[in-house]
Amino acid sequence: MDMGNGQTYDEMVAETAAKLRTRTQKKEEARVLLLHGIGDVLGYWTENNAHTVEALGSDDAVTEFGEILKREADRIARMLGYEEAWTN
Repeated sequence: MDMGNGQTYDEMVAETAAKLRTRTQKKEEARVLLLHGIGDVLGYWTENNAHTVEALGSDDAVTEFGEILKREADRIARMLGYEEAWTN
């Protein structure tokens, strides 16, 4: 089955297995997965946390909270060796 990027599932598994041979490579992949999770939060926090948006009350408060969330995400990204977090 083509996974949409010209590779079959088995090819993707083999490629990933080759990238996860050492402990260092596993740590790097873990960092990438964690930052993808952070990116999902940054990209969809208002949709997934409507109660938080409502509790904040105003557009200004929502904007401020989003800025705080991004700063905290960037702080975590720097701890993991990246310049900043990305948004999915």
